[in-house]
Amino acid sequence: MRQLIKLISCFSYLIFFTACSSTKNIPEGEYLYTGADVKLKSEESVKNKKIYKEELEEAIRPKSNSKLLGMRYRLWIYNAIGEVKKEKGFKHWLKYRVGEPPVMLSAVDPSRTSEALKTILENRGIFMATTEFSVEQENKKAHITYTGHIHPPYKISQYNLLPDTTTLGIRIKESQEDNLIKVGDDYNLNTLEAERARLEEALKGMGYFYFNADHLIFQVDSTIGSRQVNLYLRLKDDLPPEVSKVYSISNVNVYPEFSLTIDSTKYTRDTILRKEILLIGKDFPVKPKVIERSIFVRPGDTYSRTNHNLTLNRLMGLGVYKFVNMRFDDIDSLQQLNSFVFLTPLKRRNTRIELQAISRSNNYAGPGITASFRNRNFLKGAELFLLNFRFHYETQITGNIRGLDSYTFEISPELNVPKLIVPFFNFASPSRFVPITKFKLSYDLLIKPEFYQLNSFRLISGYRWRESLIKDHDFNLINITYIRLARETEEFQFLLNENDFLRRSFEEQFIIGSDYTYTFNNQSVEEKRNHVYFKGMVDVAGHLMHLIQLLVRDTKPTIDTPFTISGLPYSNYSKGEVDGRYYYTIDRRTRLIPRLNIGAGIPYGNSSVLPYIKQFFTGGTTSIRAFHARSVGPGTYIPPDTVSGFFFFERSGDIKIESNLELRYDINEIFKFAVFGDAGNVWLSQEDPDKPGGRFKWNSFYRELAMGTGIGLRIDASFFVLRFDLATPLRKPFLPEGERWVINQVKFSSTSWRRENLLLNIAIGYPF
Repeated sequence: MRQLIKLISCFSYLIFFTACSSTKNIPEGEYLYTGADVKLKSEESVKNKKIYKEELEEAIRPKSNSKLLGMRYRLWIYNAIGEVKKEKGFKHWLKYRVGEPPVMLSAVDPSRTSEALKTILENRGIFMATTEFSVEQENKKAHITYTGHIHPPYKISQYNLLPDTTTLGIRIKESQEDNLIKVGDDYNLNTLEAERARLEEALKGMGYFYFNADHLIFQVDSTIGSRQVNLYLRLKDDLPPEVSKVYSISNVNVYPEFSLTIDSTKYTRDTILRKEILLIGKDFPVKPKVIERSIFVRPGDTYSRTNHNLTLNRLMGLGVYKFVNMRFDDIDSLQQLNSFVFLTPLKRRNTRIELQAISRSNNYAGPGITASFRNRNFLKGAELFLLNFRFHYETQITGNIRGLDSYTFEISPELNVPKLIVPFFNFASPSRFVPITKFKLSYDLLIKPEFYQLNSFRLISGYRWRESLIKDHDFNLINITYIRLARETEEFQFLLNENDFLRRSFEEQFIIGSDYTYTFNNQSVEEKRNHVYFKGMVDVAGHLMHLIQLLVRDTKPTIDTPFTISGLPYSNYSKGEVDGRYYYTIDRRTRLIPRLNIGAGIPYGNSSVLPYIKQFFTGGTTSIRAFHARSVGPGTYIPPDTVSGFFFFERSGDIKIESNLELRYDINEIFKFAVFGDAGNVWLSQEDPDKPGGRFKWNSFYRELAMGTGIGLRIDASFFVLRFDLATPLRKPFLPEGERWVINQVKFSSTSWRRENLLLNIAIGYPF
């Protein structure tokens, strides 16, 4: 208790000291600007008042000095450094890059800001709103309060197009089926601007090359009463003649070696005409047919903005060009356009070496090195060839046992072809994203000196394509893995002899199957206030081979005599997993994220257990953070003392249920705070006498969930996030029923309790 009192006293003194020092250099007659508040007052009930308040607060400029736990730490650093004579060096960097000069009240124009806030309210349909401000000055500090007097926003009563018999006017009318403006909605200037942009895209898709959103104007009649408006859309008067004309493509000229520093279009070039597209160049580093199939603008076609953008996206998506530009020149009086495509190649080959610091969810950490050779145009068809080398040394820094070492070596050649290669079928993707056919070989060597050496060989052939910005597909048609234990220590051999389930998991075997992963992630859609992430995976193995052997053989496989390939058994299972998250925005600094992760794998036919690399584990930095990695489950099982030290081999299952709830708060741009709760476990699909209590049962699984809670601090350095999560268990499923809740046993003053129940997770990146 004394230590806690001392800590609080020191912290209070620090806050007082930094608060005093923040104003010591403020000139006479000046005030340190400490920020602004927004208050919204209304005589009637107004929906979305909280959203309006957040929008107004975000618009206030300038921002006050950054704060952390009530302290203006960057201003304190700026003042503490004092005078810096040199314009470089550590002190200059610390003062002007880490530190921050004081924001003075004289830099603020509250009357102008107040008018800007009024404009924002009117754009939201709150017409005739009034705003005012007050400035509070005390002890060389000044704080501003902006007050908005608002009412419910005006609603759209009618939306009509003003009569227009021109061809362009008729086309606008024909495009109204997908209009964004709905009768009964609140008036919102952003919606009107979005509708103009939508119409621009629609008309450019019809060949109106020179048309843009500025040629449209909305008229708003707010005099009809009852806080309603009538909207009218029309074309502006005196439009240039070319705006109303439909243009077609005359020629398509491609410069595949264009340089930004040298106008290569002026030099004599060879030409190739391929499907009416003229390629102009000396060398053609990328095969003409690859360029041609990525160009969707064709001679004779009506100009289309959709095809224009699709061409740009597909050419950039090939990954071999640094810049892709398109130009359209108007041919006088013909309503035709000459198209020019300028391609600036990237450097074809490069080698990269990286030193890394690895932190894993299983509490292993250590240095690593990766090296890769990259050829962006391997076979002159924009194929990406990668040769990757990886070596990592890791040791367990936290957990029941420390100092366990792990060495990983991997070499993997990979070839990505920018099209879908389907035998006997020529598939052309209409997506703006380039589909990929992938081929990959890999060899992995995992050495745990205290236990074993594991060799893995893998062959993958499949497809990866992006349906849209938020939808991704990854289908491995062929996924073959060969696993072989090369060396086992006496300790690990003892564990295998003790546990038949684990022994079968590590058997030398083939895994021959296919897998498919679908990902939906709309976090890149900034217009949405809340976001969804969903990832679903299906993995099947051994089905085709098992069916063939069942048809040609008279016997069925058993545990002791499974079907084999070249004398080695192969795995037979089906596995699926889903991971869903919802990112709910409470305000501009706070988000609540619930997550649910469910997976199940069922071995059958030729297999009695899932391969070890396909089993589920729980606990660790991205899972249940109050428990060490792989230290929970299956079910209520706990290893006997003779093998308890090997928990990371033992605690696996065929079924996994895991849920998390995390509240994240942005202290500032760098420091983030979190409060979280985690729950979950893994179970076996079948009874295992070596693991009593490990089988999944519908009527009792919810009583076998491990639970924990904690707090976290994240340091966001833009290019990576360093995360510290301090967690403690709430419920331990391996204890006898009736004793599993341990929240009443909390004793922060006890060293032994802290050692057993406080777990600090250090990791890179967010847990989810």
